Formats: sequence, C-alpha cells, structure tokens
Amino acid sequence: MTRQCAWCGADLGTTAGPADAISHGICPACLAQIGAQDGPVAVVRVPIAVPYVPPSDLRLELRARVTDWLARHGIHRGGGEA
Repeated sequence: MTRQCAWCGADLGTTAGPADAISHGICPACLAQIGAQDGPVAVVRVPIAVPYVPPSDLRLELRARVTDWLARHGIHRGGGEA
C-alpha cells in the first residue's frame, strides 16, 4: 500500500496492505507547519455533488442501452442469435 501526505501529496513510502491502495498521513514538513498554528486542525471529507437520478430513470436508460447492444449484435431478447 502506498502512503501519501494528505496535505501536500508527498510520497511517504509503502506499508502493508493491497498494492493498489493508498493510505494517507502527514509528512514531517506539513506536520511542522500545522504544529506551528494555534489550535486544533480538523480534516474533513467534502462530498462531491452528483445530480440525483431516480432509480427508475436509470433502469430505463440501462434497458435502452442493453436493447440497442443486443440489436447491434443480432441477439434476440429470448436468447440466441438472429
């Protein structure tokens, strides 16, 4: 698992865990900078705004895409090729 500074993105080496995973910490330089500030530091995750799509609309869109793909590949909805 790769370790990365959550403040500046510096490489902090690796640690045990999945090879494709990333763990976050804080590098000595950022810790020194934050330690020089008065008071605690809060780290929060800000959600990304994604427009809401009702599940029924998603099902209709998926059904249309699957139907189109089946038609392009000559496959009947009941199974088998045309």
